[in-house]
Amino acid sequence: MVDAELGSSLKDVALHKEVDGIVGLCGGYANCGTCHIYVAEQDIARLPAPDEAEEMMLEGLFADRQAGSRLACQIIAGPELEGLAVTVAPAQM
Repeated sequence: MVDAELGSSLKDVALHKEVDGIVGLCGGYANCGTCHIYVAEQDIARLPAPDEAEEMMLEGLFADRQAGSRLACQIIAGPELEGLAVTVAPAQM
């Protein structure tokens, strides 16, 4: 479990906490896929739908795309996401 600072992207939180597998090469602009995560099935509905840029990046990923595939750089920590369960997808590099 990792505590997140409210208002931070999950990518930034993961990098700060040195979570293995999160790289974030693009700096959070949804154009590299190196922060690909899988949101647990029971938590998918808690997130807003991916925007067009995130959706396009997810379509081109090397790792298996799953129902809960998201880019950690596009998810902002807020109180409504407390307890959100995610796993890091296989490396994109």
